[in-house]
Amino acid sequence: MDITHQFSHVVVSMDSGPQRPKSEKNPECKKITCPNPRVFENGEVAPYKEKYYVNDTTTYSCNSDYTFRGSAVRVCKPNGKWSGSTPICGRDSDHCPDPGVPPGSSRTGNMFNTDDKVTYSCASPLTLIGSKERVCQDGGQWSGTEPQCYADFTYDTPEEASEAFSSSLKSNLAVEKEEQQGKKITLDQGGKLDIYIAVDASDSVEEKDFDNAKTTIKLLLEKISYYPVSPNYEILMFATDVTSIIKMNQFKMQKPTLTDIFKEMDEFTYDKKGDKTGTNIAKVYTVIEESMKIEELNNATVFSETQHIIILFSDGHANMGGNPKPKVEQIKRLVTKNDPKREKKLDLYVFGVGDVNQDDVNGLVSQRDQEKHFFKLQDLKEVQEMFDNMIDESTSVGLCGIVWEGLENKRRAFPWLAKINIARTKGSNCMGSLVTSSYILTAAHCFKEGDTHDKITVQLENWPVKVKKYVIHPYYNLTAKQQMGIQEYYEFDVALIQLEKPVDFSSTLRPICIPCTKETNGALKLSESEGTCRKHEEILMSNELVEASFTSDMETDHSPKHIKNIIFKLGKYRDACVEDAKKAKGINVENAREAVTDNFLCSGGIEPKTDDVACKGESGGASYVNKKGRVIQVGIISWGVKDICKGSKKFTSDADSRDYHSNLFSESIRSFLKEHLENDRIGNPLTFLPKNETHATKFQATPIGPSCFHWKRRRRKKRFIEFPNFCKNIMECEPWMNLFLLAILCPLITGAPSSVSCPNENLSISGGRFSFSKDGSIVRYDCVEGYYPTIRIRRCIKGKWNPLPKRRQPECKKITCPDPRGFKNGEVYPYQRQYFVNDTTHYSCQSGYDFRGSGTRVCQANGKWSGGTPVCGRNSDYCPDPGVPAGSSRTGNMFNIDDKVTYRCENKLTLIGSKERVCQDNGQWSGTEPQCYADFTYDTPEEASDGFSSSLKSNLAVSQQYEGTDQYGKKIRVGKGGKLDIYIALDVSDSIDEEDFEKAKGVIKTLIEKISYYEVSPNYEILIFATDVARIVSMRDFKSAQKNNLLEILKRLKDYEYNSKGDRTGTNIAQAYRSILESMQIEQMTNKEEFKTTQHIVIMFTDGQANMGGNPRPWVDQIKDLVKKNSPSEEEENLDLYVFGMGDDVNAEDINDLKTDRGNEKFFFKLKNLEDLQETFDSMIDEGTSVELCGLYRDYDDGTDSHKRQQYPWLAKISVTRNNGKISNCLGSLVTSSFILTAAHCFRFGDTPDRITVDLGSNIKGIKVKDYIPHPRYDIAAKQKVGIPEYYEFDVALIQLEKPVIMDLGLRPICIPCTKETSGALRLSDREGTCRKQQEELMSADTVKANFMSVMGKSIEKKQITIKQGKWRDACVEDAKKADGITATNAKDIVTDNFLCSGGIEPTVDDIACKGDSGGATFVVPGSRIVQVGIVSWGVKDLCKNNQKPKSDSHTRDYHTSLFSPEVREFLKRYLGNEKLGTPLTFL
Repeated sequence: MDITHQFSHVVVSMDSGPQRPKSEKNPECKKITCPNPRVFENGEVAPYKEKYYVNDTTTYSCNSDYTFRGSAVRVCKPNGKWSGSTPICGRDSDHCPDPGVPPGSSRTGNMFNTDDKVTYSCASPLTLIGSKERVCQDGGQWSGTEPQCYADFTYDTPEEASEAFSSSLKSNLAVEKEEQQGKKITLDQGGKLDIYIAVDASDSVEEKDFDNAKTTIKLLLEKISYYPVSPNYEILMFATDVTSIIKMNQFKMQKPTLTDIFKEMDEFTYDKKGDKTGTNIAKVYTVIEESMKIEELNNATVFSETQHIIILFSDGHANMGGNPKPKVEQIKRLVTKNDPKREKKLDLYVFGVGDVNQDDVNGLVSQRDQEKHFFKLQDLKEVQEMFDNMIDESTSVGLCGIVWEGLENKRRAFPWLAKINIARTKGSNCMGSLVTSSYILTAAHCFKEGDTHDKITVQLENWPVKVKKYVIHPYYNLTAKQQMGIQEYYEFDVALIQLEKPVDFSSTLRPICIPCTKETNGALKLSESEGTCRKHEEILMSNELVEASFTSDMETDHSPKHIKNIIFKLGKYRDACVEDAKKAKGINVENAREAVTDNFLCSGGIEPKTDDVACKGESGGASYVNKKGRVIQVGIISWGVKDICKGSKKFTSDADSRDYHSNLFSESIRSFLKEHLENDRIGNPLTFLPKNETHATKFQATPIGPSCFHWKRRRRKKRFIEFPNFCKNIMECEPWMNLFLLAILCPLITGAPSSVSCPNENLSISGGRFSFSKDGSIVRYDCVEGYYPTIRIRRCIKGKWNPLPKRRQPECKKITCPDPRGFKNGEVYPYQRQYFVNDTTHYSCQSGYDFRGSGTRVCQANGKWSGGTPVCGRNSDYCPDPGVPAGSSRTGNMFNIDDKVTYRCENKLTLIGSKERVCQDNGQWSGTEPQCYADFTYDTPEEASDGFSSSLKSNLAVSQQYEGTDQYGKKIRVGKGGKLDIYIALDVSDSIDEEDFEKAKGVIKTLIEKISYYEVSPNYEILIFATDVARIVSMRDFKSAQKNNLLEILKRLKDYEYNSKGDRTGTNIAQAYRSILESMQIEQMTNKEEFKTTQHIVIMFTDGQANMGGNPRPWVDQIKDLVKKNSPSEEEENLDLYVFGMGDDVNAEDINDLKTDRGNEKFFFKLKNLEDLQETFDSMIDEGTSVELCGLYRDYDDGTDSHKRQQYPWLAKISVTRNNGKISNCLGSLVTSSFILTAAHCFRFGDTPDRITVDLGSNIKGIKVKDYIPHPRYDIAAKQKVGIPEYYEFDVALIQLEKPVIMDLGLRPICIPCTKETSGALRLSDREGTCRKQQEELMSADTVKANFMSVMGKSIEKKQITIKQGKWRDACVEDAKKADGITATNAKDIVTDNFLCSGGIEPTVDDIACKGDSGGATFVVPGSRIVQVGIVSWGVKDLCKNNQKPKSDSHTRDYHTSLFSPEVREFLKRYLGNEKLGTPLTFL
């Protein structure tokens, strides 16, 4: 009998060994128990039982004066462990937090200050895993690892082990940049990684487990190989003796491939080990120590920089060689040199499999806080599953081209494969490849005129995916060369399909790599300096014959029917391959290259061997090469000379049968892909490498037809006339035509006559366009991307243009980046006189110098170099070499304490940052690294957003409830007890036109709104200035509560007209700073102590063109002195001075003196235009990604249809399909990433999760449901006997989604009461944040204004109601007796205190709910966040049958389930507070 199938949650306890006498008791199956949780201190655990079995649930609460952390609800799991984390009730007064008492253990020690110790032991017969002793350290953390108590049957699940192992492993593999939730792994620059793996092959490990262990090691090595990191390996097999598969020093000399290592492992069989009776674990560690000593002798410096990882697979049953622990201690001493700071250089892991000796194994692993190094799994299959999940490549677009060949699940070997179905009279199919989560790459010829997106579906896995749109390469023109004798011309036969919703990556759904992207750099293991498009082509396509493959049609399991092998013909083989194109039907040309340009790859024929050929239906599929275990697509199947497949099953070529593939190295194709895939805002954008000359681009074909002369009508928002698209895309035309158009046509076409008093003559610009401001007093000049105008702006002053037009027109010149050749102690390549946009430079150091910064930099369109300043320095200096930024020169080459360096920029460049820097005691340079800006240089919104929010974040905070970071590390935090005063000054002088002024007001509104989302309440002063200064609000008025309503302030800002300022001829920046200084002085005199703890932020918006009031610098210096004198540390860290350069002509040099200079922070930003500034602030604080930031929404409609959802981002539409096929609809609200809150009455008996779908906006439809859970006390028939045919108390339900959704601006949770998240929204401190306090804040009035959403066809409207409480409630409740079918006499039997009531005509006429509104959120808006207080449940009358927008009459009432009801709250807490079920909320 298979007892594991007969009973669930049991463990078989059987001893191996001789047969026992019959008198002895037989082994038995006992129920699994979890360790005793009743050791919980300073609180209560319920229920209080002698034993706790699988699925038993415990809840925890603290005594008064104690703070709770950990999991308040835990469930006993089948692996003998409790879910969640150890619950702890502690005090905040201790230096280290209370370390708790894990279940099954006891603790000695109750003092938690520096150097205090606590010791743990486990109740018999449990084994302690983790640290028996922990010490409170200076940093407020406990040493070692939290202990756990394991029974013999306790094991780690693959998910637990995967999460813990990959978490600690990632501390050795540095995250280069947070891409898609931090999954991109790479090694620290210059770091090394040595991994030692040892596998137990003794008799105590069976042969099948030994073979599984080898497979497991292969899996681990393969997983690590996916990333741009190249470890060194030593692999050992051991029993009585130790045998090396490969030694560390051999690996480093021979550099074997994974294939070589795997072959060696396969050849080492179980029987080769010889004597397997012994288990000599001590000898394993002795051998590893000897290898390490050899490495240290070879290169002590490299050894000290190396990260060492040891992974042991064993059951721990050592029976010879003595205790291995002393050997482990010797290894520790060898690596750490007894320096505690070096402890992280060594990681010791043990994977226990089978009947594990836990006590002995526990001493062989690293003990490190928050990391786990010992894992006990049931069998090696689970270890394999663990490694399979360890590095979650399925969620990262950066990990493209991952395949698993030779698997039973063939789909997993081709996870990018897509089949495209187009509904026509005769159905049509093509193939394609998944390249991002939102896009499929295929052939343009798959589509015909009249094909619309709704006729197209894409088959990826088990279901067809809907399409949002398809985009064809703009140069694709099938009939372009018919007059030349080519009936069908396939150049640029490329298309992209955008999916309606991004797909979730999984092991069977992953993108293929495409060339010239950073993601493919990772696949090819290229460094940043090596990773260029040219290098990709060298690696993939440098041979004359390149082996490649493509796939045929899709099987029912969504894998390919066939894998077809081809050879791309290049070099001397290409001409014959191209020449055969003339044999195709419909081609009648002398020159084959007219049909097959260099934008094609060619395959087929029988030389040097016979290729497979493509058949009908395989068009659009990926032509790919397999390099270093990753798959890179280099072409798209386009067309062929012959159709060999018709009526035959033959797939092999004959002598002149050729196939042609669109070449993804073609520059034009690459530009097309970049335009769409790099700007994918919904899915996962790719990062394209800068253009480098490739083999394909040397012979780049030009587009056929009149694309250069395509006229485009532009809206006349500003006063310039219609102009042809060729002026925008000028560089796409023939070179001679470029010059002709730039010099002759564009100036004539784009210049518009002005209607102002200044003359219109000679205003044109060569190669660009000009436009007039609304009043005609300003002319602005624009150029195409990559060029800048030599004159940016002219102003009409007293009938004359300034500057005056001259005979020689202004022109559009190529943008250049500052000269990088000032680079010291190394070489820069290439060495050019000028560097233009997309030029790439490489840097290397002379011998004896260490490199830091970016080894490769690209000149960007904003006139700045990508990456960081490259520096070659020596480690012997006290401060690191500060480098020489591009375009600058430096005086000073001594870098010890108090040494100074000074910088200046080349002619015509302005220095931004610190002109002088001093080496300080802490080894850092004072000030900010300088940069050299040209007039046309600007910061991109991304650069400004990163720089501004990075420095701003040092001043902002979130209260204790949000310890740690959110999903993407964007969490902002404010110093406890600190104050924040923000001064904002806006330039409205004549040099800033009215349009920019209005935009600037919008920018300030956005900034204030962004900051208002967080639990910080700054004080504001807002100034408008020109000749004089006017205050929208002063700091003193704001603090005195006279004018501190943000909505009122924003309204006053909005109402402030451009013309309100009076005289705008002056730009008195000095007066603006003087006014701010005066306000600060008043604050300092009012409360000196508070002023000392206040952070002061000044944000100036100006072009810096001051023409009166004198130099503003002295006033800025006085502000600095005032803050410095009143700072506890007498530093300027309590002051941040930001300047945003706005307008067309920014005086960057003068502005540079008005900002803060502080290392690694940026305080001056010059943006191209105010739209960029708006984008900067809009992305500054990424509130869209954190479930903790509930209730966020946009309170305005910007007129963009796709943004409407942002006004109600929590809204969910629920559809339930009944047995009769009819669909019933309800509304709901997103409350966490996994749960929708709605009404229980939306569901009936017999409804199953597979019949329920959820829509979260027009782009996210048909979300599958895992489960729905009605309140356990909801019973619609409960009071039928007392005259209430339908009883709706506890009309609440939760829908659990099959997969958590990813938050964004249009998808965010609503706040619900009695949670810490809502305390944050209401800005309540931990002490204030109680359920009662929230009810007081939200529901204390007799009438509470509230809303709910109503869906009317395709439109969504917000309805207004008043919740009746106090004296208004009784009448509202009484009207319930008027509902049809109700005969009960006591209205409170119908409407209990668990309901809220709205409707009627007093004190206001309410809107009422209609059919389909049920389950929606009843919400209030306290400030700028939305809190749901009820759920739309039922009503007295249905007035909606003939009117979709009815108003209430005197007795029409609606009743809403109250979320403040204790029973409702407990129900929500049970599921929404459970960390097992998604991202939990923290209930008060």
